[in-house]
Amino acid sequence: CKWRVLVILDDFVSYLNVHGGALGKSFDRLATQGRHRGVSCWYLTQRFNKVSPTIRDNALAWLLTPRVPQAAIREIAGYQSKYSSWQAFWAAYSRHSRTPYAITSISCDPTQPPVGFHPPARSLAGAL
Repeated sequence: CKWRVLVILDDFVSYLNVHGGALGKSFDRLATQGRHRGVSCWYLTQRFNKVSPTIRDNALAWLLTPRVPQAAIREIAGYQSKYSSWQAFWAAYSRHSRTPYAITSISCDPTQPPVGFHPPARSLAGAL
């Protein structure tokens, strides 16, 4: 029986210096080697620029909520392939994120759609 583990690190960059030291290296190692050992990680943060490049480059997907700052969108846009410029991505994201609790997904997996815009879960509640 192979175990599967999900590790959720909520707002981890607010409390730690993750770019250096033993703890930062541990998070990087988890991002690069965890999947080979059945460990998946969800890194939750409001500060994209504080996440180490190793973690960013090993992500399979990004989920964005409304109100991501434009400066962060400039960086995040480089991880998607649907829009040719960060400005085009920003325009689409801005239109979609006017709805509270809407989610924008960016897949780094070439077998998946590159960008998805998802309505808030509460608008789906009536369909259940």
